[in-house]
Amino acid sequence: MSEEKLYAGIPRREIPWYPRINYELCIGCGQCYNFCPHGVYEWDEEKDRPVVVNPYECVIGCVACGKICDQDAISFPKKEEINDLIKRLREKYAHEKGGSGPGG
Repeated sequence: MSEEKLYAGIPRREIPWYPRINYELCIGCGQCYNFCPHGVYEWDEEKDRPVVVNPYECVIGCVACGKICDQDAISFPKKEEINDLIKRLREKYAHEKGGSGPGG
């Protein structure tokens, strides 16, 4: 069994940072699929388009696949919202581990 991935002491699965594909805009060019070195995407042969299959392999803060998409079909959460969430989760996990967390 593999060990759970952490980001700044937070289980990675609690941080919803990963690409979302708007299939109304996606033309199936494959740029995102071919570009991402982290295995976030797989290619759906039947529908001839990329699919996000490993969302938590996405590097938090990375938007590179969205930048190379000429159709603007890939979006991410707002960085400010994710940063606020990470701050709250870090405080939560610091308290659970017996720490006082920032400012406490």
